[in-house]
Amino acid sequence: MKNRELFLRDPASSALMNNGQARINDGLTEQERDTLREELSNFVCEGQYEDGAIRILESYVQHFGGSSQPASWVSGFFGSGKSHLLKMLCHLWVDTKFSDGAGARSLVPDMPDGLVANLKELDILGRRHGGLHSVSGTLPSGANESVRLTVLGMIFRSKGLPEKFAQASFCLYLKNNGFYDQVKAAVEAKGKDFLRELNDLYVSPVLHDALVDVDPGYGDRKAARATIKAEFTQPDDISTADFIRTIREVLSVDGQLPCTIIVLDEVQVYIGDEQDRARDVVEVAEALSKQLDSRVIVIGAGQNALSSQAPHFRWLQDRFTIPVELSDADVETVTRRVLLQKNPSHVAEIRQCLELHAGEIERQLSGTRIASNSNDRKIIVEDYPLLPTRRRFWENVFRAVDPTGTSGMLRSQLRIIHDALHDLAEEPLGTVVPADFMFEQLQPNLVQQGVLLRELDETIRKLDDGTPDGELKRRICGLIFLVRKLPRDAGFDIGVRATPEQLADLMVSDLREDGSNLRRRIPQLLDQLVDEGILLKDETEYNLQTKEYSD
Repeated sequence: MKNRELFLRDPASSALMNNGQARINDGLTEQERDTLREELSNFVCEGQYEDGAIRILESYVQHFGGSSQPASWVSGFFGSGKSHLLKMLCHLWVDTKFSDGAGARSLVPDMPDGLVANLKELDILGRRHGGLHSVSGTLPSGANESVRLTVLGMIFRSKGLPEKFAQASFCLYLKNNGFYDQVKAAVEAKGKDFLRELNDLYVSPVLHDALVDVDPGYGDRKAARATIKAEFTQPDDISTADFIRTIREVLSVDGQLPCTIIVLDEVQVYIGDEQDRARDVVEVAEALSKQLDSRVIVIGAGQNALSSQAPHFRWLQDRFTIPVELSDADVETVTRRVLLQKNPSHVAEIRQCLELHAGEIERQLSGTRIASNSNDRKIIVEDYPLLPTRRRFWENVFRAVDPTGTSGMLRSQLRIIHDALHDLAEEPLGTVVPADFMFEQLQPNLVQQGVLLRELDETIRKLDDGTPDGELKRRICGLIFLVRKLPRDAGFDIGVRATPEQLADLMVSDLREDGSNLRRRIPQLLDQLVDEGILLKDETEYNLQTKEYSD
């Protein structure tokens, strides 16, 4: 039996549509709708994802009609699934519809009862108070744009208006005076795109002529242009009072504010070390929470919990009072449910195979902190073809080679496991993912980020001369690089070393034959690599030599 036959999703043909990375936006092109549908159909609403979504909804329902709507802060390492959770929550909030009539909520498998119950409560509030609405976007890193204008831009976009304040204000003026449809039709009758002409608000002759045609009071094109320039300017910032007034004007339906969720992604990155930005975010969150009839809930997202931040981040604690923290356990759950879920009819065969080769599996990395343990038996079938020891090794390597978290653990694991399953799809049952596969996948990023010197990168690549020994030498050196990146400080050392025995343990792929073969070949190839000046033997283990060190 081949590996591809074991999974609910055929790894040889299935695609990871969003490359393992959810992007928070309101855009719903045909391709984005297909991606969204795939994300909803594979949303694993368990663990902290389930708990966080339910607590956010419960808080909203409980505080509806009160004096304030508490805001939420979703935290977790970069790539832990924050954006994915928040994107799913936005579409579940409004039950986004697809062309075949299916709603977002109907697509999520095994939606928890608690989440279903709270969404029903939300629907009741929506029917009574102006409907349901969602707004989402990412705060721009390094930009000096006003937080108020940035959030307003997200709200404008969610209602089909231009993001810029001047253009959106002009559209609101047209709508309020009953001119919008007429001006839009007149512009399009000239073969022009209305939204594109709005981008040229101050200089578009077609737009100005259309305005004069529907409202002769403007006089002529020149007069209309002068009036627009004077009345619809683009400010650097606006007051909180104007911010709230504009939101009411944009969102209100028949005089009522709808039940609205506003998601602000990457708040921590936006604030950085700027105290003024932290104050602005707090002011905006407070205004949204207190001045909109408790109809709006704000959710901010960042890598770390607010309590662990610099003093100016702690100002956010008093406003963002619903903490949701995502953990490593959530990453494991997602990878198991999205990529590794097995066909129930083959579970017994997988278990039988793994028990047959239990001796090989349990001997690997023995004596280290990530060696096989009794708990592995509960998850080994779920994790197949990724052995539990290899998963733990990968998690430690991720933190070692990417201490800032910029590569994203969930995103990287989804991508790497997806590609590994694809590569092993045609292999027989009993073929597992070798630990060095991770190096092959991360190699370009490691070079780009300066973690792997270009000199070493070229040396490792050139080892593969098309022969079996050349390929194995390249794999050995890539794995040695990862192992030597692991910390060895007290409390952080997991005990993995670049010794012949442990390198072989990590590189076994075919559980039936690789073990004895690799334990025989690897010591011979390591000696050759030392003789060639590629490796340096350091007592019982090995390290890569740079040219500088070799000289």
